Amino acid sequence: MMETILIVLGVLLVVGIIVVASKGRWITLATARGNQAEELQSKYSYLQSKDIPSRLKSETGAGASGFASQGGMAMNAVGSQAGQHEMMKLQIKPKDRERAEEALQELDRERVLHQSTSL
Repeated sequence: MMETILIVLGVLLVVGIIVVASKGRWITLATARGNQAEELQSKYSYLQSKDIPSRLKSETGAGASGFASQGGMAMNAVGSQAGQHEMMKLQIKPKDRERAEEALQELDRERVLHQSTSL
């Protein structure tokens, strides 16, 4: 009887740890290097305007250098020389992937429409 209780408690503990760990996960939706990062910042802003949690993560060849979270755009400075080697990632929570992809498709349609009316 005691063994069964301990096994059940162990299983519940493992499941709880997995659930807590998975809530903090982010997946990369798009990446860009150097001066192409402006496009990612535009997409990030658009997702924020649609209330889709997202973040920009900045990495250099030496590892992570900083990120901008859903709370704002304050990114750590990497330095002007390192800018070309910096990789920017637009990240979202896995549960928001479908909404984010649909929102970015909408952004692309708006840009195409805006470009065609500007000509």
